[in-house]
Amino acid sequence: QPRQFSPVGGDRSVVPLNLITGPVNSGKAAIVLDAVAKAAANGDDPILVVPTRADSDLLRRELAAGSISQAVRVTRFRGLWELIARRVGFDARPLDDFGCQRIARAVTDQALAEGQLQVLEQSARTGGFASALARFAAELGEVRASPQKFATAMEAWQAASAGRDGYGLELALLYRAYRERLQRLGLRDASGYLTELLDQFEREPELWRQTPVYFYGFDDFELRQLDTIAALSGCGAEVTVSIPFEQRAAFEARERIVAQLRALPDSVETQSDASSVHYAASSRDALFGLEQGLFEERFEAVNPGEAIERFRSGGPRAELELIAARIAALHDGGSEDGLEYEQIAVAVRDLDDAAPLIAEVFAAADLPIALRRRVPIGHTALVRGFLSLLDCALCEDTAADRSGVLVAKLVAWLRTPGVTASEFRGRVDRLEAKLLRGELGTLFAAEEAWSEISGQPQNFALEGLRAGFAKGPGEGYRKAGEQARRLLAATAQEDRHGCAPVFAAGELRDAAALGELIKAFDQLDRLVARDATLAPGSGQLLAELGGRTLASGESLIPGAVSIATPLALRARRVEALFVARLQEGAFPRTMTEDPFLDDRDRANINRAARGAGLKPLWPGDPVDRVAAERHLLHALLSRATKLLVYSSHTHSEAGDPANPSLFIDDIEDLLAPAPEPLSRALGQIDWPPNDKLRPSPYQSALAAVREGRRHTDRPYKLLDQTAIDAVSSRDAWSATSIEAYLRCPMAWLVDRFLRPDELESEAAQLSFGTAAHNVVQGLFERFQSEQLVLNGASVKRALQLVDELVAEHKAISPDPVTDRIERRRLRRAAAAYLVHAASSGSEFVPGDFELSFGIDGAPPVDLGDGLLLSGKIDRVDLLGNAAIIVDYKTGKIGSEQSRINWAKKGLLQLALYALAYETLKPGKQVVGALYQPIGDRETKDLRPRGAIRDDVDVDRTDIVKRSDRVSDDDFARLLSEALKVASGAIVAIGRGELEPTDPAKCAYGRDGGCAYPGICRRLA
Repeated sequence: QPRQFSPVGGDRSVVPLNLITGPVNSGKAAIVLDAVAKAAANGDDPILVVPTRADSDLLRRELAAGSISQAVRVTRFRGLWELIARRVGFDARPLDDFGCQRIARAVTDQALAEGQLQVLEQSARTGGFASALARFAAELGEVRASPQKFATAMEAWQAASAGRDGYGLELALLYRAYRERLQRLGLRDASGYLTELLDQFEREPELWRQTPVYFYGFDDFELRQLDTIAALSGCGAEVTVSIPFEQRAAFEARERIVAQLRALPDSVETQSDASSVHYAASSRDALFGLEQGLFEERFEAVNPGEAIERFRSGGPRAELELIAARIAALHDGGSEDGLEYEQIAVAVRDLDDAAPLIAEVFAAADLPIALRRRVPIGHTALVRGFLSLLDCALCEDTAADRSGVLVAKLVAWLRTPGVTASEFRGRVDRLEAKLLRGELGTLFAAEEAWSEISGQPQNFALEGLRAGFAKGPGEGYRKAGEQARRLLAATAQEDRHGCAPVFAAGELRDAAALGELIKAFDQLDRLVARDATLAPGSGQLLAELGGRTLASGESLIPGAVSIATPLALRARRVEALFVARLQEGAFPRTMTEDPFLDDRDRANINRAARGAGLKPLWPGDPVDRVAAERHLLHALLSRATKLLVYSSHTHSEAGDPANPSLFIDDIEDLLAPAPEPLSRALGQIDWPPNDKLRPSPYQSALAAVREGRRHTDRPYKLLDQTAIDAVSSRDAWSATSIEAYLRCPMAWLVDRFLRPDELESEAAQLSFGTAAHNVVQGLFERFQSEQLVLNGASVKRALQLVDELVAEHKAISPDPVTDRIERRRLRRAAAAYLVHAASSGSEFVPGDFELSFGIDGAPPVDLGDGLLLSGKIDRVDLLGNAAIIVDYKTGKIGSEQSRINWAKKGLLQLALYALAYETLKPGKQVVGALYQPIGDRETKDLRPRGAIRDDVDVDRTDIVKRSDRVSDDDFARLLSEALKVASGAIVAIGRGELEPTDPAKCAYGRDGGCAYPGICRRLA
């Protein structure tokens, strides 16, 4: 809960906090901006607080259009805190992340030296431990956990949990040491700074002068931000908070925040109603329907029409190329119907990782982009060069280095922009040539050689740093800061003849990175002046400096496509939105636990604290991560007003499988029909003919010069008899293995025989299909024991059992976030199938389940012609002696699984299972064989497909009569033809025939082209 601040006393009337809630796109922005305009007109100097810098720039433009931009201060929370500090005279500034990390490292090293860490000893020696400890301490500061309170909670936890002996106590020791070191030095981290600032603000609220404050664009608030809102509302100022919220599934994650805002003294809530006016007329039904129905249990299907598109590509590059070509078509050269680039945005959850590829692909597509991401400053040219110089200066014995590493770093420094004048750069080449010839064995020798080559008696930058560090760390940091400033000045003037510099994008990033390095030296000087033990060793110093990160670039530029994270787009609307890289593990993000205490630990600690009569350490229960991810996706998808495109890829660039996001299921559960995916294969250079795509001239030129690499004259056949015997000698063959061979013998060889090891463990892979089978099978088995038949009268009991079985099922995924999403999907899929099956009118009743042969110790079935079959029949429905084979499918099925396509598509499984069942069960006659979809999210069609005799189950309503009803003779012929094709495949394998399928027809052709492009001989 936020802190409670006492309202201003006296005869001043209490001003209520205005809380504006409602769904997204419901007019909350208009309410806030109208209030801001009125306050500006009254001369109240209003403050508008927004989440990001891009939001600030955007709103300044909107305010400028209304001629009130000069009367409104637009800022983020950081700017608001700085303003509060100025008004109340609070001039103590907090340490930045680098300084906090330095103190955390120092207290950790001291604890290690004194032997105080046993459980944490190994991890405490790693490089990332200090930064994790500093973040953890900041979080404890935000929840106002004193060292004593935290230590008491850890003691209670240890008493209740013998399995964590010593762990919590060592954490408490480090946290106490961190806080005590800060206090002794008279310094504050961010959480301590805000605590003291708000304490002083509470004592002197009149200094705020009742300036009205408006919070807009937020869908969540941190605890320290809630404290700030509470402090402002208690000082007599008009405070308005806008946050999207209504009582439905997509807003579950915001119930706690809204409840805390409602609980603030004298809060008054205004609820705005759902509205579709922000959507383009042609897209309104689809986009508004998606916003209203996403994640709801009961909803009306939404027709996506032309407003919602689906991209599915073979790899990350192919996906981004599709998006770029689609954006170019939308812009269409600035035609009357084209969209402006700044009205298009691409949302990428893992933006820092994807940014280099995004920049490369969009540059090739000749599209302007606005992209802001974090980069390590050590990866920039100026900082990399300066750290090379620093490494040379910190080397204590210049004659000891025999590896040439420091010599190479000296060369790197001399090549740094601004260091060596352009007319002397050829001399650096001469020095490097000596290094490559092995003539410079030591740094001392390299310095002597450079003095001779350059004509300068010494390297002043290097000698200055050495002299500074010789006097002590503090003087060394000051000298380093001075030298870095000189480098920045030299870079600014290089080749500009004294004119004021105008940096290009890359130069601006390098200059900003060097500025971060200068701030780090200033911070170190400040720290070491107070405590000399805070000076890092040379290796530690270089690693910590180079690892600092910098936010580089802009996320909003006029005339450019915005590439941003979902959080950065939450307060904007765009005409076209592309949600890219919707991949498992990225969106929804798998549980990113704190390195020290995960959600389960925190819940147990709170429970132990309550049991010991203490207040819980963390307010409320742990964050519901699934609900938070749903809310973020819902907020993001609502940003599009005309076109929404959601996109994923099926493989990495190396061809390894990459699973799409589980949220795609939730989106497509709502859409009917689901959009037909626009695809681009892994490594594909040419472009499908499509009016929605406009590849750039460069991309078109690449496609035009592509040469086919197929060599049909090669013998696609094993020649070594030992290899043939190894591939063909099996006790039994499975139907799926034979089908795989018929699809592509080369892919079959890799998948079924070579079997390369997976990089991920089996337990870490999704098993939704197995879970769906188990739940449906468990339900029918329970029906058997309860002597029930699935029909309209028993469907209510079936749904109850589904809930029980889903809850009892073992974890589908080891990640709790993924597991919860998959269980929800499983319950929905199983329930939909059972409702469908109950209304089908079938007379047959499920009888046999998971009937195995050739596996689990059961003998294979001999079907003749040398074919011994192994497998497992999911279900057999029975009526007297008549039987229907049922095989569950959790993916899309349709006309391809109809009996008329069995031979054409090489689908043999049902026919072979029918023959096997009749062999295993003498007296039983198979009269049908059907693929049964469970949770087909693409077409929502739950009708079974396959083959069933005309005279069987004639009142059944879910059979496609035109294609799946067959005569007795045709059904018998289907089975015999399947046996003949399967036997022929076994013979071909015995001859070593491995003719690769055309990549476009490969098993992976729909999504990613060739299954194994690095192995397939057709592509070699």
